[in-house]
Amino acid sequence: MDKVYSPQTIPDQPFPISIPANEMQPQTVGGGMPASGFIATPSTIQTQPLPLQQNADNVISPRLDTKTKQILANFSFAPSGALKIGGLNPGVSGEIDIDSEGIVAKDRNGDTEFALNAEDGSAVFAGELASGTILSGAITVGDTIIDKEGIAFKVGQLFSNTPRTTTNTSYTSVPGSGFTIHVDSGEPVLVFISVFAYIQNHDPNYQQNGYYTSVNLKDITNNFFVMDDISSPGVPATYISGATETTRTNSMPGSESVLVLVDPGTHNYELQFEANGGGTAEIDSFNIQIIILGPQHP
Repeated sequence: MDKVYSPQTIPDQPFPISIPANEMQPQTVGGGMPASGFIATPSTIQTQPLPLQQNADNVISPRLDTKTKQILANFSFAPSGALKIGGLNPGVSGEIDIDSEGIVAKDRNGDTEFALNAEDGSAVFAGELASGTILSGAITVGDTIIDKEGIAFKVGQLFSNTPRTTTNTSYTSVPGSGFTIHVDSGEPVLVFISVFAYIQNHDPNYQQNGYYTSVNLKDITNNFFVMDDISSPGVPATYISGATETTRTNSMPGSESVLVLVDPGTHNYELQFEANGGGTAEIDSFNIQIIILGPQHP
C-alpha cells in the first residue's frame, strides 16, 4: 500500500483581542496621571514545534516515476551535464560515459570497446559488428571501402606485351613480372591473384615441336609456387611457302586464379616459365591482377 505523507497541523493563532472602548480601563503613567491612550495586550501564543523532516521513498510525477523505475517524459542535460553508467574498477568492471561529446564505453581493463564521436560522427568498435541492414555513406575497413556504389578493394596490376623467351627446361624468371606484398597488420591478409598470359613453345623457326611452355607464380620470399601451372604447346598452324609446307605454332591464351593467405611481413612474387621437355618457351604477353581482400582473424 502506498504511503501518504501530510504536514503536521499548526493551529491558527488569533490576533490580539479587540476590546470595546467603553470597557477599556485607563492606564496611569507615573504620578497617577491618566495616560492619553490605552494598551491592549494579545493572548498568549503557545510555542509550536516545526514539522518533523519526512523522506519520501518514491517520487511520482508526470516526468519521473521512481517506484516503477520509469522516465515518463523528456529530460535535458545542462551544457556541462553527463551520464555515467557503472564505474571503472580495474579488473572488475567497466563504465559507459555519455556527454555532449559522444558516448564512450570502456571494459574492465580500461580499453575503449566502442565510441561514438558527436563532433564528426565517427564510430569505433573493438568487437564484431553484426546487422541485417547497414545504411551508410561509406564504410572503410583497412584498404577496402564499402559504399552505395559497391565494394572497392585495393588492387594492383602488372601488364606487358613484350615477348619473352627461354630454352631453360627448369623454371626461370619472367623479366618485368615481379611485385611485392607487404603485410603490417599483425594478421594474415587474404589476397586474390589472377594471371593471364599468351604462351607457346616452338623451335627457332617457330615450328611445332610437341613441347610445352609452363608458367607459374612463385613466392620468392618463401620459395614456393602459389598456383597450378599454366601450360600450353601453342596452337598448331599450317604455313605454305612455295612448295614447302610447315606446321608452326601461334600463341594460346591461358589463365589461373588463386586465393593466397599472406602472412605478416614482406613477400616478393614473380612469374616464372620453362620449356617443358625442350624447344623454346615464349610468353607473348601477360596480365597479373592483385586484389587485397583484407585481414583474416583467427
